[in-house]
Amino acid sequence: MKKLTAVFFCFMATGFLVAGESSAQVPGQFVSSQLGAFIALIAITISIALAVPVFITKITVSDLVKKELEKEKKNNSRKFDADLFRTDAHLSRMIGFLLMDKQYYAWAIGWGFRALKRYKGISGDYQKIYREFHEMTLHNIIRRSIDNLQNDRSSEIAYGADEDVVFRTKIRAIKDFVDFEYKIYILDKEQIYSQEICKYFADDLKAIHRGMIDLWSELTDGKRDTIVEKILLQSSHKDKSNELDSFIQKEYIQETSK
Repeated sequence: MKKLTAVFFCFMATGFLVAGESSAQVPGQFVSSQLGAFIALIAITISIALAVPVFITKITVSDLVKKELEKEKKNNSRKFDADLFRTDAHLSRMIGFLLMDKQYYAWAIGWGFRALKRYKGISGDYQKIYREFHEMTLHNIIRRSIDNLQNDRSSEIAYGADEDVVFRTKIRAIKDFVDFEYKIYILDKEQIYSQEICKYFADDLKAIHRGMIDLWSELTDGKRDTIVEKILLQSSHKDKSNELDSFIQKEYIQETSK
């Protein structure tokens, strides 16, 4: 910048002198009569040489600082999100274990799917680290709770005598199940997470699907439309209600009608 300004000064000064001298009636008259103007030109050029680089430098530094602050803000935000998802996932898994132990099987199923959803929100490295927790959640919480719910009907007394509470709790478990399958089989089927969970836990996923379809079939005695309506209303993907409804009709309603 300073080099360009110096060249500009030389060019302007030379042009100023040549133009003035050629227009003067008496040789040398220009230099004496226009000395003040020439000094002013020098002052302006020096000001440009000093002020312009400083001004540009300030703008550049300001832009760099803003970019670094934005980058740091994004990094902190990603770290906070990862910590939040990780903590939420662990707590949901432990709550699922506790509910299963207390024979609140339908609630345990829902909390198990919640844990899986939170584990999915963690970055790829953590997904690999916490793969064992996926197995614990799928096999030891969700699958065992489904088996217990099918084999021990008396466990429903854990919810109390209110049949509506039992019905709503099971509906919510089915909703969480639908959300989970819709996510890994449709929305995120191309993601590594979905592909790996389908690869490593295929047997558990199949058993869970069969068990949840059986549970759904038990609840569809004249309530099929009500169940679908409640799922669409409560789903995490209710903004895609048309696509989700098509998925439900194809994957679950046809099976529960057999």
